[in-house]
Formats: sequence, C-alpha cells, structure tokens
Amino acid sequence: MSHPNIVQYKESFEEGGCLYIVMDYCEGGDLFKKINSQKGVLFSEAQILDWFVQICLALKHVHDRKILHRDIKSQNIFLTKDGTVQLGDFGIARVLNSMPVCYTYLNIQYTLYMTFRFLSGFYVAEPT
Repeated sequence: MSHPNIVQYKESFEEGGCLYIVMDYCEGGDLFKKINSQKGVLFSEAQILDWFVQICLALKHVHDRKILHRDIKSQNIFLTKDGTVQLGDFGIARVLNSMPVCYTYLNIQYTLYMTFRFLSGFYVAEPT
C-alpha cells in the first residue's frame, strides 16, 4: 500500500528459519514512546487533532482496500522526523471476504482483549 500515513513495506526474506520484514524507518519512534517521554506534559489540542486526522486518513486508505488492521495501538503508530504519523505493523491484519455478517458478533463482543478465536483466524465480517 502506498500512502503517506502508512509505513512502507520494502522487502521480506527468510534467514535461519526466521521471517524478516524490511519497512521504512520512522525516525520519531512510536507514539507510545512519544507520549511517555512527555512525563505528564500534555500535547496541544492542535497536535492531537493533526495526529488524529492522519490516523483516520491511513485507516480510510486501508479500509477502502477491505483490509482490517486489527492491532491499532500507540506502539503501532509511528512518527517521521518531520512529524508525519504513519500506521504500521500489519502483522495480524486480515483481508475481508464475503462470509455472512452474522459471524461478526463473535469477534467483537470482547473489546478489552483479543480472543483466541480472533487471533486464530476465525472469520471477521466486513462491517467490523
């Protein structure tokens, strides 16, 4: 996927039984570390809104391609040196298919943690 708010995939290879995925480097680190480095000092409302809009643009791009990220958290939102926000780590993402919507409830009823069914590839319907 090519989008300014998504960390770009470069290549992947296997070596010594391990899969390596090479992505663009985000000099600003992840949002989790950025938040913790503030030591209680709040970000400005303008900064938060800027990041929020960029995350929404990344999600729209992904969802328009029928892909669910499934692991959105501050550790998977990265900052470039110029302050651009980029969504990364699509390790448990899924491409939506055409199974019935009734299966959706099984995967979203517990929002505080990911169930075994969710992580093991049990179907996730489009409206999720």
